[in-house]
Amino acid sequence: MQRRTPLRAKKGLETKTPLARGKGLNDKNPIRKRSKKMTVIYKDRRAFVSKFLLDNAFCQAHWDNDCTFAACDVHEVLPRAQGGKIVGGKLNNYMAVCRNCHTKITDNPQEAHDRGFRKWSWEDKE
Repeated sequence: MQRRTPLRAKKGLETKTPLARGKGLNDKNPIRKRSKKMTVIYKDRRAFVSKFLLDNAFCQAHWDNDCTFAACDVHEVLPRAQGGKIVGGKLNNYMAVCRNCHTKITDNPQEAHDRGFRKWSWEDKE
């Protein structure tokens, strides 16, 4: 059997053009700004969330022992991606939840549905 010799690099890697320093990634493709329409909607959303959390200061989910009981998020029972409204929908579509419970609700959609914390798009049309 013939014995192989290890490969040896003859030359280091070379670039054909030098890399320019100090240029960011957003020079050619900047992040698109939010539209005027969505800016108004999100302004209304912030006001809604503030009022909703003042009215509902405690977590309404209590998923397990990791619950902190202090609500800091507003969870949409019918997600926006499935036709839920970001603001102005039915009040029973929103829940005040703590961060731990909100994470568990979004990470476990089937169990959240079984517990009544989530609806599928075909179950509730507004």
